[in-house]
Amino acid sequence: MKADAIGRISAAKALGLEKVELFDGTKFQVNNLSLKKRVVDAEELII
Repeated sequence: MKADAIGRISAAKALGLEKVELFDGTKFQVNNLSLKKRVVDAEELII
C-alpha cells in the first residue's frame, strides 16, 4: 500500500493538485512531502 500511496502522491504533484485521496479514503496534502513545507514524523531505526 505504501507504493500505491507514493504513486498517487507523485501523480497528484505532477498534475499540480493540492490534495489527493489515498486508497483507504484519507485525504493527503501533497505539500506535506515537499522540501520546504515538510510535515512528516521523523523515522527511527531500532535494532
